[in-house]
Amino acid sequence: MPFGFAFAGIALYELTKKFRDKKFIVSSVVLLLIFLLNIYQSQIGVFKEAGYTGTGLIIKSLQDAKENNPERKITLLLSDYNTHYNYQQVYTIQQAYGLENIRFETIRASQLQCSMLKQTDILLFDNDIEAKNVISHLVCPPHYNLSIKILSPKIYQ
Repeated sequence: MPFGFAFAGIALYELTKKFRDKKFIVSSVVLLLIFLLNIYQSQIGVFKEAGYTGTGLIIKSLQDAKENNPERKITLLLSDYNTHYNYQQVYTIQQAYGLENIRFETIRASQLQCSMLKQTDILLFDNDIEAKNVISHLVCPPHYNLSIKILSPKIYQ
């Protein structure tokens, strides 16, 4: 980014030396639009095309919890056979982002009980069929105030 700003500044300076009339304004607007489109593409457009990782979506859920209701617990529900997702890295990233006060835990599908889920946001991956089946058959009292969020990462890591 700093190099982009430097190059844009140099180009704008050179244009001001050459054009002192309406051509300068038009050229400046065109350069500014190109620059803004490049920033958009590099910071937003790439992620729309490539998607997010599973860990990135979990961290986003933790950030949302910190902003909206830091008392809620975030629980990642994984099937017993889900060995491809390494959730240990979430704890490290949680500390790096200052989210260590948000309670985060993982539960295997065979261990899930309603008593664990008071004031909880449950996260599960869209391709984790066993976890989806377990959560769909779980019936907890309404006062438990739990919510279910299905994450759809492009990369499960």
